[in-house]
Amino acid sequence: MSGTASTAQTPTVAIVILNWGVTDCLKPCLEAVLAQRTRARLHVLVVDNESSAESREQILGLLDTALPDRHAVAWLGLLAIDENRGFAAGMNAGIQMLESRFRPDWFWLLNNDAAPAPKALSNLLAVASEAPRAGMIGSRIEGEALGRGHPVYGGFRYNPATTRIKPCLHPDDRPDYLAGAAMLLRAEMLRQVGNLSEDYFLYCEELELARRAQAHGWQLAHAPESRVRHASGSTIAARSPLPGRTSDWAREYFENRSALRFTMQYHARWLPLVLVIRCLVKLARGLTGRGRFGAFLAAARDFRHAGKWTHENTAPPQLVWSKRLD
Repeated sequence: MSGTASTAQTPTVAIVILNWGVTDCLKPCLEAVLAQRTRARLHVLVVDNESSAESREQILGLLDTALPDRHAVAWLGLLAIDENRGFAAGMNAGIQMLESRFRPDWFWLLNNDAAPAPKALSNLLAVASEAPRAGMIGSRIEGEALGRGHPVYGGFRYNPATTRIKPCLHPDDRPDYLAGAAMLLRAEMLRQVGNLSEDYFLYCEELELARRAQAHGWQLAHAPESRVRHASGSTIAARSPLPGRTSDWAREYFENRSALRFTMQYHARWLPLVLVIRCLVKLARGLTGRGRFGAFLAAARDFRHAGKWTHENTAPPQLVWSKRLD
């Protein structure tokens, strides 16, 4: 496989699947990805955050057995990271490795709990072919918690004054940002604006990237016929990323921290109002037993610090296994 971009007739799509601990979710995701019906050439990389010998063995077993007889996969790989660096840094590690090896036309970023339908990718690429300035293209997400039983078309609307998000529940809705569980990103866009911001460990990474892309003239789009099933929140529900804290506390902490940091970065004039609104809402929920006010207070203390979640003394990501299939 050459290191140059492919022709328009046969696009190269680099697929990054981010895994952290829960390989039960990964199996249906990986099977669905490898079964994509597409003319594109696929390079598929599983990134294993906080990788262990046990998780690598399980993932290698899946990679060895999940490939169907007919497929469009040219390359498979497993990238191991010895600590949990969060969503943005984990995805970026995969993007950087695949960019250096294959220089693809597209990057398809998937959570390990997302299972695309067989023609999900081909429908995304069909929309992309008609929209040359679309840098980020989303799918119809089924099972998204915020959809409350309804499919989410592409992503969400965002209110900067309140930080409230509203799912796009109609195909004609225009999202402000895409659902991070499944995003097709134009490689040309990433080369211009940069990868996901690693100041965000969890939540708001896709919102921040969308804002940066739009500032450079790129557009968001979605493909209503591209269906992806998302077991929303299953990874963090199974395990907390913060030692000594419950999964619910960690989810509350990172949601508050990321929302406050995004507000400070892009809507600083709204920050005092956002702090007051969030404080009152979290306090009210805490009084009714439905919230964790301490998580909000910790986030309000920490959000101003630019949190790069990679420690200097840790090993760089390692490509522990790969296989050419073309």
